[in-house]
Amino acid sequence: MCYSISTMKSLAILALIVFSQQPTKLPEGKGVSKGGAHEVREQSYRSQDIQSGPQDSFTETHTTNGDEDTAPINENIGIQRNLVTFTGLLVVVGFVTAIVIGWQSWETRNAAKIANRSLEAVMDKERARLEILAGNIALDAGSPIAVGVRLKNSGPTMVSSIEGGTARLLTTGRDVEPDYAASTPLGFTGTLAANSETSMAVPVFLQPDPTLTISQVVDIQGHQSFIHFFGFVRYRDVYKRTFVVRVHLRWFVHTGLLIQGQISQLWEKTEKQEENSDTEEKPPTKTWIEWLDERIDKLSQLN
Repeated sequence: MCYSISTMKSLAILALIVFSQQPTKLPEGKGVSKGGAHEVREQSYRSQDIQSGPQDSFTETHTTNGDEDTAPINENIGIQRNLVTFTGLLVVVGFVTAIVIGWQSWETRNAAKIANRSLEAVMDKERARLEILAGNIALDAGSPIAVGVRLKNSGPTMVSSIEGGTARLLTTGRDVEPDYAASTPLGFTGTLAANSETSMAVPVFLQPDPTLTISQVVDIQGHQSFIHFFGFVRYRDVYKRTFVVRVHLRWFVHTGLLIQGQISQLWEKTEKQEENSDTEEKPPTKTWIEWLDERIDKLSQLN
C-alpha cells in the first residue's frame, strides 16, 4: 500500500502529539536519578503548598470569626458571675448585719431591764410604807366592843394620796376568810408624812353584835371563839405607784401561868401571808387584740 510523503508527515506529527499526552512511566527495575528525585520532591512540596495554602487561610479565617462571635458571650457570662458573687456577698452582709442588730437590741433591752431593776430597788427602798393599826380590846361583858383604827407611814417618803379603805371586827371561829362587803369605811383621805400616824382613830365596832355576853367572853378566853380584825387601804407613793396594804389580826388571850410583865392579851397576825401584805397594784397587761380594739375605738372617735 503506498502513501504519499505528506500523509506520512501528518501521521508522524499526530503520533508525537499522542505520545506526548501519555504519562511518563519509569522503567521497571530501574531507580530514579538524584536530580529526578529532587525534582519530584519539589513538585510534590509545591503541590502540597498549593493545596494547603487556601485551606489554611480558610481555617484561620474561620477561627478568627469564631473568636469574634464567642467574645461577647464570654463577657456576658463573666458579668453574670460577678453579679451572682456580688449578690451572695450582699446576702451575707445583710445576714451578719441582722445578727449584729439583734444582738445590740438584746443587749440594749437587757441593759434597760437591769437599769429598771436598779431604779425600782431604789424606789422600793425610799417609798412610803403604810400600816393599818388596830387598838386593844377590853373583854367586858355587857359593854360595846370596838377598836380604834389608825394609819401609820413607816417609810422615808410621804404617802401622796390615801384612797380610802375598810375594816371589820368579827366574832367567829379560829379561821375566817376576810370579807370586806359589810366592812366599815375608814374614810382616810389626803396625804401622810413620812414616819407619822394619822391624828385621829376611826372606831370599828364588833360584828354581828358589839356587846358580848359572859359566856362569849369565857369562850374567847378559853380559845373556843376568836375576835378577828381585817381591813385594807389603797394608797399612792411619791412615785405615783399604787399599793394596797392588807391586815388580818386575831385576838389572842394567854392561858395558864404568866411571866411577870408578860402581856396577857394581844393581836397576832394570821398565818396566811397574803392577808398581811403591802403589794403594788399594776395594771393588767393588754393583749394585742385589746390594744387593737382600743386603737380602733380611738380612731372611730376621731372620725
